[in-house]
Amino acid sequence: MIKESKVSKISHCAFSDEASYNIGRFRAIGMLSLSVSSLEEYEREVQKILKESNIREFKWKKLKSARMYYGAIKLIDHFIESAKRGISRIDVLVWDIEDKRHKIKRRDDCGNLARMYYHLFKNVLVMRWPSNLTWKLFPDENSSIDWKTVKDCLRSKEIVVSEKKGLFRDFAIDIRREFNIKDLNEVKSSTTPLVGVTDLFAGMGVYSHLNFDKYQKWEYLNSEQGCIFPEFIKVKFSRSDEYRCPVIEYLYTQCRDQKLGVSLIERRGLWTPQPKNPINFWNYKPQSDMDTAPTREN
Repeated sequence: MIKESKVSKISHCAFSDEASYNIGRFRAIGMLSLSVSSLEEYEREVQKILKESNIREFKWKKLKSARMYYGAIKLIDHFIESAKRGISRIDVLVWDIEDKRHKIKRRDDCGNLARMYYHLFKNVLVMRWPSNLTWKLFPDENSSIDWKTVKDCLRSKEIVVSEKKGLFRDFAIDIRREFNIKDLNEVKSSTTPLVGVTDLFAGMGVYSHLNFDKYQKWEYLNSEQGCIFPEFIKVKFSRSDEYRCPVIEYLYTQCRDQKLGVSLIERRGLWTPQPKNPINFWNYKPQSDMDTAPTREN
């Protein structure tokens, strides 16, 4: 259970986790956000789901069994219900390293991750919630961001121009100036169930784009009409595919039935055309020819 923040006047909190930030074609950051007043009850319900499902910690990469599958379904149902009531929202920023922004020499994936966090903060904390809120962040401790440096900067009484510069110090100064982030605590996913919820949605975002062709073949083979010539569908499904494809299908159909506006086919992966919707899969697109990923000096 997350303890109440000692920092005064914190109104809202956000939990974040990364999916494949430096591996594979598609990368993602997921962020679950809600009010502090809703946090205790929300976390209690998620803990209840995990306990009933006999799951100690939900991780997308562990979705290879019926137990994890049914746990994922229950977590999706719980989130959709809370999102419809305006209690919480989930935003998943997905980027493609094969696009013109990222397909460059000496790309700095760690530096790029910081920039993607900045875009996510701007999109969520400012544009999707009222601007007068104050925030506390709970990133997963396995993040590649140096959150200790960020936290030290956020807690400073004033921003002091120093000769000591660095990627994450500059990142911390930028988010302190532009967003009402008052504090942050790195947390362990094993003891913070809301990070598991974030990991689930971030994992779905990456998987749906990376394995869209495989998903379509799975959907065809498992459709109500049935596959007329299954022997011509040449694809090998792993054990994880057999559980992940139906989870993607379940989320998509539930969002469609609940009119939450999540698309799957148009962008060959999960995507939300109206980002104000409470389940927002955001596919990052280069904003201009000048919008390029940062590069390493050496």
